Amino acid sequence: MTRQRFVPVEEVRKLSHGSYEHVIAKIEGAVTEAASGLFGKKLEARICGTFPGSAVVMSEEGHVVRAFWEQAEDGSIKIVRHEEIDVPAYAPENLDQYVRKQVARAVEAWEAGRVVEAQKIIEDVAPYIESRPQVEDSKMVEMLQIEFNAPRAWRQLYTEQVGRIRNTVGEKAMQKIDSQRSGKKFSLLYNGELAESDVSGYRDLVHGDLAYLTTRVESLRNLVESSYSSLRSVVGSDEFKNEAAIVTLVTFTEDLISDLRRLHNVITEAAKTIAKIDSLGKLYDIVSEGLYDREVAGQFVDTMSTKLQETIK
Repeated sequence: MTRQRFVPVEEVRKLSHGSYEHVIAKIEGAVTEAASGLFGKKLEARICGTFPGSAVVMSEEGHVVRAFWEQAEDGSIKIVRHEEIDVPAYAPENLDQYVRKQVARAVEAWEAGRVVEAQKIIEDVAPYIESRPQVEDSKMVEMLQIEFNAPRAWRQLYTEQVGRIRNTVGEKAMQKIDSQRSGKKFSLLYNGELAESDVSGYRDLVHGDLAYLTTRVESLRNLVESSYSSLRSVVGSDEFKNEAAIVTLVTFTEDLISDLRRLHNVITEAAKTIAKIDSLGKLYDIVSEGLYDREVAGQFVDTMSTKLQETIK
C-alpha cells in the first residue's frame, strides 16, 4: 500500500518566508486595511497585479487604483499612497452591449477550437449574463453550450477511463442509461426546417420536456450527493485512508456534484429567461446530449461507493 510522505505545514512556511508569495500575502493584508483610504469607504477589494513597490487594486464597485507600498525593517508592509487609474467602464444601462460583445468573442473562439480562451471569457462575464436577461436568446444558448462542454476535472478522468467506468457500472445499469439517450430531438426548430407559424405549436412540448430533463438532472445530483456522503466515511477508514485511488474518486465526485448543481441552476433559470422556443429547443438538445456522460459518471460513483462500503463492513 502506497503511503504519502507527511511534511509539517510549519516547515513549509519556513521555506516560503521571504518569497514572492509571502510578500504578496502581506500586501493583500495591507490593501484590506487601507481600503477605506483607497476608495473613500470600506469596500471589498482585490489585487489585479503586484509590482515592485506598487499593486493594481480594484474595488467591488469597479474603481481601480495603483497602491504604492513600502516594507519596514521588521518585514511589515503598509500602503503609503495611491493614484486613481482611468479604465474603460460600462454603466448598468449599457452593460448588455459589452456582454453581447464578449459572448460573440467566446463563440468565435469556441468555433475556432480555442476552448480554454472561450471558457475564460465566459467565466468573466457569467455573473452579468445571469442578471441581464436582455442578452439575445441564441447568444445565451451558445454561451451555455460553451460552459456546459468546458473541460472539467471529472470529465478528464472520465475520458481517460471511460471503458473501465462503463464496465464498473455494469451491463444492466448501462442499458437503462442507454434507453434514455436521445438524439437532437428539436433540431427542426432551430435548423430552419419549420415555418415560423408552426414553431409556436411546439412550445408546450419543449417546456414539458425541459421540465422533465431538469428533474433528471436533479435526481442525478441527489444520487451523487448521497454517494459522496458514503465516500467521505470510507475515506476516513483505516483501510483506505490516504489511498491515492480513493482520493482521486473523491475529487472526481466533488467536481461532478459542482457541475450538476451548476447545470440544474442553468436549466431552471434558462427556462424562465429564454423566450424563443427554438432557442429552448436547442438548449434541450444540448443538455440531453451532454447528460449521458454525466449519468454514466454518476452511476459509476454510486456503484463504487456501494462496493467500498461493503468492503469496510
